[in-house]
Amino acid sequence: MSNYFRNATKVFFLSIIAATTWVGCKKTSNVGLNILPQGDMFNLFQTDSFDLETYTVSEDSLRTDALTLNAIGQLNDPIFGKSISSAIFQTLLKDPNPALGTSPKFDSIVLSMPYIGSNGFYGDTASTQTWNVYQLNQDIKNTDPYYSNIKPSQGALLGSWIGHFRPTQNISLKLGSKTNTYIPHLRIKLDDNFGKSILANTTALASNESWLSFLKGLMIVPQSATGKGGIVYFYFPHKDGNLTVYYNDSSTLDFGIGTNNAIGTARISQYQHDHTGFQVAPAINKKTNSDDGYVQSMAGTKLWISIKDWQRISQQNPSSKVGVQGAELFLKVKQGTNTQGFEFPDKLLLVANDSGRNSFLFDRADALIGQDSGYSNPLGRYLGGYYDKAKGGYTFHLGRHMQHLFNEFQFRGVNKDYGFYVIIPTDNPMTASRLILDTNKNDGIKFKLTYTLSK
Repeated sequence: MSNYFRNATKVFFLSIIAATTWVGCKKTSNVGLNILPQGDMFNLFQTDSFDLETYTVSEDSLRTDALTLNAIGQLNDPIFGKSISSAIFQTLLKDPNPALGTSPKFDSIVLSMPYIGSNGFYGDTASTQTWNVYQLNQDIKNTDPYYSNIKPSQGALLGSWIGHFRPTQNISLKLGSKTNTYIPHLRIKLDDNFGKSILANTTALASNESWLSFLKGLMIVPQSATGKGGIVYFYFPHKDGNLTVYYNDSSTLDFGIGTNNAIGTARISQYQHDHTGFQVAPAINKKTNSDDGYVQSMAGTKLWISIKDWQRISQQNPSSKVGVQGAELFLKVKQGTNTQGFEFPDKLLLVANDSGRNSFLFDRADALIGQDSGYSNPLGRYLGGYYDKAKGGYTFHLGRHMQHLFNEFQFRGVNKDYGFYVIIPTDNPMTASRLILDTNKNDGIKFKLTYTLSK
């Protein structure tokens, strides 16, 4: 995936002019209508008469080694099929070369993974799931890139968990004579023999280098889920995200699963989807225009869109320069598809097609201006993609990108338009959601272009 475009001008002055004059626009059967008096320096036109083509394609693998959250679980979607998200991660000693005393007495070994709160899941929290925890048989590094289709070498089964998610329930634990309360987290008890082998191997505990030779990592793989299933989000770097060996009744040996408070661990998400026999399957990679567009997160599916005939504006006005004042793409959610447990996402991304890969638009620069301040920055929301309940869909503004395409076409004679993809964000926010878009040309999908012609 291409890097973000960061160097951009903060304000479209002509866009502001265009916004104040849209009220006077009237639709025509041709390219547009001159709304300024004859003889003015430039004329403003607007049209939404474009030939749009859409179809659903499989998403390529996505980079998943540097995500904010780790998603784990199995989702049983009646339209999209089965989706499984697994986690692969290192553990690191929080205190290398610990003083365990003479012949420490093993009590138990537990893996603890902090939830992120009431909104930290997708699906049904009441679904009963079965997960397995395996030892990793290959080295992973926190400096290397990893992708969602990773197929690591699994070792011994170290433990299993059967239950359902409780993302808002604090946990009280008694250690010796003291009881402590912890934030909501999921606990998986691992094999006693594995825990005993850790206490017995003082060489492995001497440093994190020696520890990673002893335990290269862990992998959590969902095995089954009842009903709708669900996928839950964990924040591994939290201080309570640990692999903990309990010993001598009141002592602990802690390994961070996201960080040891100094070094971040390697953390990777693996995504698997099985669409076989479900509604989405016939639509994937059919590459013919369709009235339904299927978009699924976690490297599932995405919607390809092509605006076929925008070049005609330059071709019909060969002696004029096209100045894009606004370019708006609207995508409507298919009515009746927002069912409980399978709600659609709050945000979508529009990206350019770069040989099948996702490449950010030039308009993305606006979304990055003042990104640390969050959604309150109006420029940060300019590209759009946020769900509008009143409109029942998502609107994108891609004026910068369309201006780039016009410039290449007018001044260099090159058509660099390879279409667009609509995707659900992989991170920030993390979501396991999906949706169906109404891509019917008459009702569901619209593209509107506002532009000037100048000599």
